[in-house]
Amino acid sequence: MKIGEPKNVALGRGISLRRSFLTEFADRLVHEDMSLCSRLDWVELVPENYIERGGSIRCCLRSICERLPVVLHSTCFSVGSVDPLDWKFLAKVRTLAKEIGALWVTDHISYSSYNGIQFLDLLPLPFNEKAVQHVVGRVKQIQDFFEIPFGLENPSYYAKMPGSDMTEPEFIKEIVSRSQCGLLLDVNNIYVNCFNHSETPLQDALEYLDIVPLDRLMEVHIAGHTTLPGAGQSKLLDNHGAPVSPPVQWILRQLHQRKGVSTLLLEREQNVPTLDEILEEVSELWAMRSTPLNPPQVMIQAL
Repeated sequence: MKIGEPKNVALGRGISLRRSFLTEFADRLVHEDMSLCSRLDWVELVPENYIERGGSIRCCLRSICERLPVVLHSTCFSVGSVDPLDWKFLAKVRTLAKEIGALWVTDHISYSSYNGIQFLDLLPLPFNEKAVQHVVGRVKQIQDFFEIPFGLENPSYYAKMPGSDMTEPEFIKEIVSRSQCGLLLDVNNIYVNCFNHSETPLQDALEYLDIVPLDRLMEVHIAGHTTLPGAGQSKLLDNHGAPVSPPVQWILRQLHQRKGVSTLLLEREQNVPTLDEILEEVSELWAMRSTPLNPPQVMIQAL
């Protein structure tokens, strides 16, 4: 395997490590609390929250990374931006990755900066050949820079950009296949996008799974969303602030049937419950991913 290629590693159940329970998590892990250790196999960190942080934060992080596999998931690479890549920031992420022994690093197929200004949002790209070539070129630069595998996530989006002549899964397939990076597949984002931009969201979600390159799958995210009522049809907002919905659970089982979900991460960033509640939910999701599927047509009609 060449440096930079995705690893076929089965990590099991994971959660995104939140600062709100960082100290509790590290303490329970150090003391081998079985209510934690028996329900969790790995963790994911947002590097922007830990770069150049010392003191108790660094101490907790060191304790965690000595005991669990860790990966990094950024929101600031801005792989789709027309701005030059921020090599100073990427160097800091690479240093952190080496220090904690991260297995891989990921970001999103989107852009989050323009004219030197970093946004808090992940903005969508037009789904076309020109954007594919642009992103692939930048991904190859990032892969050459890091000495661990790099992957891209399918983001949620709320408006289709002008100039699109591909579907979203076709766009993702071209980028991942040509760059030979890994695929981080967010199941909630699939459903949110299909619901917001289609009249048959679950049917479109199945087609999505049939198109994206599952042979490049390195990690699966799952999360909750909320409903935004408005004029006409309601829209879904990917806010990572609720339990995972039944339609998203169903898509997860469909994905597991096609590929086998061996590295699953639960994201919770708003309305964050207790650590034990998060651990319980990820364990339940891990168990139910392989339960029998409901008849597709019945569930499609019901939802």
